Amino acid sequence: TESGVIQDDSHVDDRYDVQTHYKINRTYCFAVLKRQFPRWLTGQLPDMKTLLKVLDEIRQQVIQFVKGRSNPRPDRPKPHLYIAYKSFA
Repeated sequence: TESGVIQDDSHVDDRYDVQTHYKINRTYCFAVLKRQFPRWLTGQLPDMKTLLKVLDEIRQQVIQFVKGRSNPRPDRPKPHLYIAYKSFA
């Protein structure tokens, strides 16, 4: 084509869904970094090998993200009254 865009998608592997996205598991990422930050902030900065090891550990923990697939919790009645509620009995 003139614009340089390839129109044929035959080279794309069928095992991968184009609509599926993967994101880093942030909870796991925070847990890994929480173990490392105190050491790094006290002046023991990591060498390149350790830093790459930590980043690789974070990279391996991904979760599948599907757009529009949220399941909000249904509305339910409160199990107890407000904390400032005072009965006049």
